[in-house]
Amino acid sequence: MNPEEMNDENRPRKPPTVTFEIETVDGEEGEALAREQAAVMIEVMTWIVEQRGKQNHATTPESD
Repeated sequence: MNPEEMNDENRPRKPPTVTFEIETVDGEEGEALAREQAAVMIEVMTWIVEQRGKQNHATTPESD
């Protein structure tokens, strides 16, 4: 494809830049953080399963 045919949808893009900081905690604070992270992961995984169920239900023909 020549440059004249390119538009925003098919133009190559630069990879995104990501910056993050890591802070470690231990003791009671670390244990509380671990419980919170576990709860969030359960919530995320539950959401993923529900979304997949909706997609499968939407794409699977109903049997009579």
